[in-house]
Amino acid sequence: MTVLRATLALALTLPLAVSPATEHHEISLADHALILGPTGYPVPSDGMMNAFVEGYLNPLGFDGPYSAFWTPETGQADSIDIGRGLLTTEIINQFQAGELDDNPLWVVGYSQSASIISAIMPELAAAGIPADALHFVLFGNPASPGGMFPELLGWLYSILPTWLREFVDDIVRATGFGEWLGLDDGVPLETPTDLYPVDNFVVDGDGYAQWDNGANIGGLFWQHLFYPGLDISDFHVDSTVDMTTFWESGQVGDALAVLWDSLVAVS
Repeated sequence: MTVLRATLALALTLPLAVSPATEHHEISLADHALILGPTGYPVPSDGMMNAFVEGYLNPLGFDGPYSAFWTPETGQADSIDIGRGLLTTEIINQFQAGELDDNPLWVVGYSQSASIISAIMPELAAAGIPADALHFVLFGNPASPGGMFPELLGWLYSILPTWLREFVDDIVRATGFGEWLGLDDGVPLETPTDLYPVDNFVVDGDGYAQWDNGANIGGLFWQHLFYPGLDISDFHVDSTVDMTTFWESGQVGDALAVLWDSLVAVS
């Protein structure tokens, strides 16, 4: 039981960071793009932002200025809620100020921040922000269809005996991630496909974005780190659903070189 508890807690709170995150509590505004960091990076590094803009956004047609947007990005569940509130407020404020009238605001999320973006889309639509005012680009998104948030709890229930279900529920509640996993007959967090234009990038084997019945658990610690070291040429369009384009990589060849490039970018 102790092993199960530790494994589940680690999977839900594992930081991407391999070095301490820089403390920064100012929210930087951008005219045309906001870039959010992954767990451990409340402010994405310049190298990470450049890797995403030059490697992905520019080929997708983005041609404007960009800057970081601060969110907590801790391993605690309330980090998603806090980031959700900050980002929703910022986007609505920009919309109400007329800053999205001529050009869409691009918003980029990686790992935890991709979950934040997925969670706020219905709120933005309810606030009356039209589809042509925003464009989201997501990397290693746990809320991808088939990702950890939609799939983890059902997978656990399928592999464990019925009498353990209550124990599993208690573990999930203890992590604070029950809302996102669909505990207590809730709906797991899954990125909407029909509200705004989304480009959703998944590295093959990334356990956060491609759970695959637990087959990609190792990818939580490996492929999930690769995105800054790759670019759009390493991906192909797997499918398009409504306004969402799903990009997937093949098997990454020189994984150590890609990991090194990623670490250089995020440092």
